Amino acid sequence: QHLLAQLQSGADFAQLARLYSQDESTRDVGGDLGWFPRGVLLAPEVEEAAFALQAGQVSPVIRSAFGYHIVQTLERAENRPISPENLQLLQEQAVQRWIEQLWNQAAIERYVE
Repeated sequence: QHLLAQLQSGADFAQLARLYSQDESTRDVGGDLGWFPRGVLLAPEVEEAAFALQAGQVSPVIRSAFGYHIVQTLERAENRPISPENLQLLQEQAVQRWIEQLWNQAAIERYVE
């Protein structure tokens, strides 16, 4: 809540992220996740907040399985092309869901000798 109050008072998001973020993958870049499509973040609560915000807005504190988060949306682009990395991730997730669906639908019989 303390960091959120600082942001609402005009503090720089990137600077606060560099100082306080526990996310080692984004801390050094000021918490910047870059452009991402729906379905690629591990915390759906964070993704939902990011897509609900307008450019320049800051989310309230969000709790997820990974901890607490504050999101700032810098820009929005509805028709931005998906990066090759995110496209690959989405494809891998789709294949995994398909395999899980096949397993759930399979009629498996076990015979004990």
